[in-house]
Amino acid sequence: MNQKATKNMSEEENKMIKKWIYLMLAADNNSSIKGKVRITKEFFLITKQLAPEVFKAAQFYPYHFGPYSTRFAVCVNELIKSNHINILYKSGDYHYELSKKGLVEAKKYLKTIPKKEKQVIDDIKKKSKSQSLKSMLKEIYEKYPKYTVRSVIKADLDTKKVNLDSVEKVDDSSGFVSSDMKHERDIVLKGEAAKRFLEIISK
Repeated sequence: MNQKATKNMSEEENKMIKKWIYLMLAADNNSSIKGKVRITKEFFLITKQLAPEVFKAAQFYPYHFGPYSTRFAVCVNELIKSNHINILYKSGDYHYELSKKGLVEAKKYLKTIPKKEKQVIDDIKKKSKSQSLKSMLKEIYEKYPKYTVRSVIKADLDTKKVNLDSVEKVDDSSGFVSSDMKHERDIVLKGEAAKRFLEIISK
């Protein structure tokens, strides 16, 4: 984790980032987002287009799978610990969604942005959901090449060598929820269970 980035994050920056996490997760009828790579890239695209001050606060930098933000990861984990985001483990993947508590908070923020911006967030989220992760990453890599310099899959995106089904199982940063646990059935981690889960994987 980039300790310096998180240490220097102000309370206002933390609040701004969380506001847009709420807006992103509440979009498209509060649909869940599959995987930590996808949720990070959606936040990148949304804030890059609609909220330059939030994009700047998030301090995205090139990492293993393109643009990454330690500050964003920290804010997501804080919202999980405070029971505002639930983690749904389904069919081998983690899905992130707002809890009832989180949705109440999100509705407050939804009242503060124009309808046009809500539609853009909806559109980005729906498009991401309809794309394969490989397709999504290829678009981002082509449009924002400066964020690909540390990518571990850049050279293989146009080939069949890279198996992006396994990307979500790879820990992109120690600051984010890892997907290396196995479960026999679908579960939802929330509240104290989510807090305990985060404690276990951070050891």
